Amino acid sequence: MKQLLLLLLSVSLGFAALSCKDRDTEKTSKSTQFNFRKTTWGMSRDQVKASEDTKPTGEKQEVITFRDALAGIPAIVGYIFDGGKLIRAGYLMRGTHDNPDQYVKDYDKVKTLMIKRYGAPAQDEMLWKEGVKQSQDPGQFGKDACNGDLTYITIWTDGVTMIKERLSGEGGICKHGVMFDSVDLFLNKPAAEKGADVASPAN
Repeated sequence: MKQLLLLLLSVSLGFAALSCKDRDTEKTSKSTQFNFRKTTWGMSRDQVKASEDTKPTGEKQEVITFRDALAGIPAIVGYIFDGGKLIRAGYLMRGTHDNPDQYVKDYDKVKTLMIKRYGAPAQDEMLWKEGVKQSQDPGQFGKDACNGDLTYITIWTDGVTMIKERLSGEGGICKHGVMFDSVDLFLNKPAAEKGADVASPAN
């Protein structure tokens, strides 16, 4: 997930402090014709903007962002384009907590919602950083994740879209997001072409 692309996008776009009403609506469902919220892969920028109920909070050539909520958690919604076509999208959670364990609870809350919508995940793991002594105390897992020693990752795929929820961190700062990737327009592209998909913040 390239270290939660949307976090870097939020910095590069310099989001305006707009007071948008957070709606607890994750508009994608496997029972609909949509791939992410009310959009499908390959849509144009104008089509994506028309699918949302509020104005964008940030725009660049490759990215459009909005504010909303997922599972009751405030989030930045990001749409990523290549050649004017939608190829990736996702959520970056905006909530901050004094207690690191709350990030794990948020992760589980979103995962529960995603399982309800997309079924059992293809992958659901806790990955410890190489060389780090693994904590045996679940009460420390949130702190470990925020320090970058532990990564939570859950993946769903239906052959058209790959969905990846991830919780990780660095220096005590947790990053929690969910990325939706088009299998045909992004994941199956040669690595060299992927590198050019999102010019500045992709890496």
